[in-house]
Amino acid sequence: MFVYYHELGHIIQFSGAEKRIVEEKRAKAFAKKFNILDHAEEFDSDEFAINLTFEQLKYHWEKTISENKSSEALEGFLTINVVALFILFDLLSGGVTLPLYYEKYDHPHDVIRIIAIIGIFMDKFDNYIDTKKSGNKILIRTFEILKNILVENQSVDKFLAAIRSDRTKIAEYSEKILHVRSQYAWMAGQQMSK
Repeated sequence: MFVYYHELGHIIQFSGAEKRIVEEKRAKAFAKKFNILDHAEEFDSDEFAINLTFEQLKYHWEKTISENKSSEALEGFLTINVVALFILFDLLSGGVTLPLYYEKYDHPHDVIRIIAIIGIFMDKFDNYIDTKKSGNKILIRTFEILKNILVENQSVDKFLAAIRSDRTKIAEYSEKILHVRSQYAWMAGQQMSK
């Protein structure tokens, strides 16, 4: 679901962008060079995708029989979904690579994107569960599961090392990307929030 919604977000961006921006994007489609707008578009499509993914998951959670609903069950439900998102990025990128990069290439570093996605995902479920209280439990379980699945490429260790060493820089760069994104009303996530 996430990949489908992410790419749909790009289609919405492409259809709403000014002609000049579309032409620039076509001209540099295969250049893989850094452009802050490209990074903003990726963040925006990620947010668009996680919002729609949340709606799907919320639907299934709300259909769950009430006697099966508990904060523990929802924590498990969220954990499995965060695990799935991490594995998706790991498979698509061939594993977490270090060092982190910021103003390079056509996509933000996967670690930066995963952190942003998990943050949005947890915020969305805040109405259903105290994510401030349960969030750490969910993340601890997520990484316990991932360590057993992604043993060979050491993605979990690299991900955690990157967070420990670059936490402030990751947050600052994410804010910079979001600031750029907020300047373009045609972004898919921007349109969805109206």
